[in-house]
Amino acid sequence: MKASQTTTSLFSAAVRHHKAGRLDQAAAAYHDVLRQTPGHADAMHLLAVIEAQQGRLHQAIPRLQEAARLKPRNPEIRLNLANALLGAGQANQALEAYRAALTIRPDFAEARASLLHAIRRIAAFLESENRAGEAIPLWREAISLAPDKDAHWSGLAGALENVAFVKRDPLLHDVLLQLLGRSDVNPNSFYYAILSYLRVTPGFTEALAAAEAPAEIPGGDLFTRLLHTALVADPEIERSLTRWRAAALKRIDSGERSGLALEFLSALAAQCFATEYVYSESAGETAAVERLIAALAQGTALDPERLAVLATYRPLHRFAVPAQPLPQALGPVVQRQITEPREEQSLRGTIPTLTPVDDSVSRAVREQYEENPYPRWLSVARPRQAMRVAERLGVTDPKILIAGCGTGSHPASTAMRFPSAHVVAVDLSLTSLAYAKRRSRELGLERIEYAQADILELGRLQRRFDIVESVGVLHHLGDPLAGWRVLIDLVRPGGLMLIGLYSELGRRPIVAARAFIAEHGFDASADGIRRARQAILDSMEGWVVRRLRTNVDFYSISGCRDLLFHVQEHRFTIPQIAQALDQLGLSFIGFDPLDYAVVMKFRARFPADPEMRSLANWEVFEQDNPNTFASMYQFWLRKPASSET
Repeated sequence: MKASQTTTSLFSAAVRHHKAGRLDQAAAAYHDVLRQTPGHADAMHLLAVIEAQQGRLHQAIPRLQEAARLKPRNPEIRLNLANALLGAGQANQALEAYRAALTIRPDFAEARASLLHAIRRIAAFLESENRAGEAIPLWREAISLAPDKDAHWSGLAGALENVAFVKRDPLLHDVLLQLLGRSDVNPNSFYYAILSYLRVTPGFTEALAAAEAPAEIPGGDLFTRLLHTALVADPEIERSLTRWRAAALKRIDSGERSGLALEFLSALAAQCFATEYVYSESAGETAAVERLIAALAQGTALDPERLAVLATYRPLHRFAVPAQPLPQALGPVVQRQITEPREEQSLRGTIPTLTPVDDSVSRAVREQYEENPYPRWLSVARPRQAMRVAERLGVTDPKILIAGCGTGSHPASTAMRFPSAHVVAVDLSLTSLAYAKRRSRELGLERIEYAQADILELGRLQRRFDIVESVGVLHHLGDPLAGWRVLIDLVRPGGLMLIGLYSELGRRPIVAARAFIAEHGFDASADGIRRARQAILDSMEGWVVRRLRTNVDFYSISGCRDLLFHVQEHRFTIPQIAQALDQLGLSFIGFDPLDYAVVMKFRARFPADPEMRSLANWEVFEQDNPNTFASMYQFWLRKPASSET
């Protein structure tokens, strides 16, 4: 009895020291308790907590494991064990311990939060090690624990970007469906993973080979959602959809039913509209479509099925479609093909003009994008973490200019990265700007100011900006450096620039394809683009076609025109960029974004350049790895402060 009282007294004293922050005295007292009562689980637990706090995880972990054995229903012990295991890099064991704590006490908020933190940390590590597939179950678990957290959905989307499924996971099906229904992720970045999942769904691949779409497509709900939300850049899918569309048209032209459910016809119409009707079309199909259009011109109200089939060939906003009750399945078709284009038309008159467009090249570029605004994006991914660029400026609400904003995906992404920023976004094309303004309003991005302007004339703008971003624009000017100089004058001293330019090495397949197009005389009309695409797929061989087949821009009229038929294109090398920066007086900060594998490879090759700021090193690296900047160079620059020379 006396010994027991002594143990109790010692333990109480240890706890008082612990609560008061006297950790050394507390640890000594816990040791005294354990000498008297070796199986005292609470003393073991709290002593291990101190050891973990002091970095002695090799002592803390076995002590916590023993305490958990002695008190298997104590969730706090499991939580602290999990924290220690995570700190020691024993990720799988840590996850098991967190889950055990929640099993014991499902409402244990601290354990839930710690588990989610661990999942995010472990998933990031796995992705950095090119093991993104292993992160997918973790993100799915995070979503099940906290489905309202946008970051978890973004994490899953990011993990899917470089994943190909080799077997079906039924538990993932509904999560993928929900992911495709979100507006804050970009399905075009992970559509390949969805397709690989569908292809391991029994019967899906066989369905793709059919002359007509089967009444029920395996995995059809997921496939339908994908067609609604992403531009599916896949030759096999394109061939199947082209074949199924033609079969449905032939049936209704002969007075039969199309053979397709309205839900699938609606999804097919959404995909065809997203591609801007890039799929090949026979003379017979054209004639059948003209008969449908003629019926509309005579004031005939097409039945829902015939209207949906027409929408797979032509955008409905071009026609006077009689008002009529339509099934819910056609709601997305009406919204995408009639309501939204008409809203964009009305928005054109609300966009101010800041400068004239007098330059001949600027006029030609404007004409291209008026006809084919690029890109026709449906969603934009929210940043997985806020950019730290503003920290370099010392401002919390930067003023940002997007010079050449296109259809608005760039300013939308920037506005999400800098929620308190005021963004001014300018472009040559009113059609592009109207699309941008509509999409920004839908996303609730009210701090973007859109205007029509020519970069070459922006010198008359009496405003200065903390950041000027111009990505994929300067290389379409007659004189890129002239436009660049204009933009520099709009940056406040010490401010930043984000510039994107085509790489001579990275664009080699595009240059080869452009030469092929010129040799065969294809023009930049919609029909010319369709014929050029087919000829490239049929006639060109090797790496050029392989690269084009995986480029999402190859799968739409506007994308293909921008990629292969642009009226003006310059390409750069890294030495040319270095020379330009020297002439312009700008400091190179770094390329961004960079794939993690590229970062690791560069640092291994050039260990003396940990900040990766040597353009001479980057020149060597790109020569050895010519696909590094296949899209384009994107890099941050700093304008000197006024006191700098």
